[in-house]
Amino acid sequence: MSYRSILTHVPIGHDNSNVFAVSGQLAEMFDAQIIGISGAQLTRPYSEVPVADIMQREREAAEKALEQVELDFRAAFRSSNSKVSWRSACDFWPVSEFLAQEARAADLIVTPPEAVTFLDRLDETHLGPLVLTAGRPVLIIPREHRRLNLDKVVVAWKDTREARRAVMDALPLLQKAHAVSVVEICSPGTIKEAHQRTEDVARWLKSHGVEAHGIAESCEFNELEGLRARLRNKGCDLLVAGAYGHTRLHEWAFGGITMDLLLPGSHCTILSH
Repeated sequence: MSYRSILTHVPIGHDNSNVFAVSGQLAEMFDAQIIGISGAQLTRPYSEVPVADIMQREREAAEKALEQVELDFRAAFRSSNSKVSWRSACDFWPVSEFLAQEARAADLIVTPPEAVTFLDRLDETHLGPLVLTAGRPVLIIPREHRRLNLDKVVVAWKDTREARRAVMDALPLLQKAHAVSVVEICSPGTIKEAHQRTEDVARWLKSHGVEAHGIAESCEFNELEGLRARLRNKGCDLLVAGAYGHTRLHEWAFGGITMDLLLPGSHCTILSH
């Protein structure tokens, strides 16, 4: 298993150096092609008052912005040996739906994190629906990162289908990692069972050439706080986690970890549903 096609999400109006740099690194690492992609969601009119001129101006501005991000994308990979191509759309549907649809052409989606504030998120791609509907792993790159380090990789384990899917989808990266910790945060009374589960996963990873070990840690609070403490104290370059949720209700929970994983952090995160 390998990543032979990378879908690089290039949002409008941002410095996308992070996704450019990491996509180029991955393309070189796996001899993969890079597909740049961006979209703009137009405002759907809800008034009977004629708004044709306003809509036309909005479309022209969006198309101009998409042309600019395409130029930025092609310039970033001008000296690259990787094959690159570009896709974009300007329509009334959410950009996340367009990205998920085009994910059929890729093995991995690379994207910046969710916007921090509610107002910023109104104008940006929502990563929750993308993660839940793309059918591909989504690698989230913090905006200040210019490289994906694989010295310390943490698998946030929960004994579910989604977590198993996440580990399988991340296997090409795990095989290149220096060290992988399979971590389950559990209640004090289930530490023995959790240790057995993480050791099973670690043994499976070792059979695929991954240097892995299992860790079970008890936490009197919730899983998210326990995982945060683990990552803060031990460090992490890449977090691997399963994704759970209901897109219609905008409810996200990622192996006991909330939408927190979609927001900017100090480490990269790969999510699978």
